[in-house]
Amino acid sequence: MQNSRLRKDLNTEQLLFVNSELERKGKKKSTAYLLWFFLGNFGAHRFYVGDVIQGILMLLTLGLFGIWTLIDAFLLYYRIEDINAQIEHEAIMTIGNK
Repeated sequence: MQNSRLRKDLNTEQLLFVNSELERKGKKKSTAYLLWFFLGNFGAHRFYVGDVIQGILMLLTLGLFGIWTLIDAFLLYYRIEDINAQIEHEAIMTIGNK
C-alpha cells in the first residue's frame, strides 16, 4: 500500500487521528510473539491476528506437531505488518471521505 505517500498530504490533526486508530485497532508484534511462543501449537497467535480458520486448524492439528508453528515464527512479522498497513490505509481513506 502507498500509506507513506498518502500520509504526506495529511495535516497534524489528521495524522493524530490515523495514529490513534492504528494504536486502537492495530496488532502488536510483542503480543503476537508472546502468544506464538507460549500457545503457538494451539494457534493462539492466529486467533489474535484474525485468522480464525487457520487458528482452528492449528488447534485441531496442534500446529502439525510444531512444524506449522515454527514456520509461523517467520511469517507472523509480515502478517502483522500487512494488518497494520491495512488499518492505517482505512483510517486515511476515512479522512478522505469526510
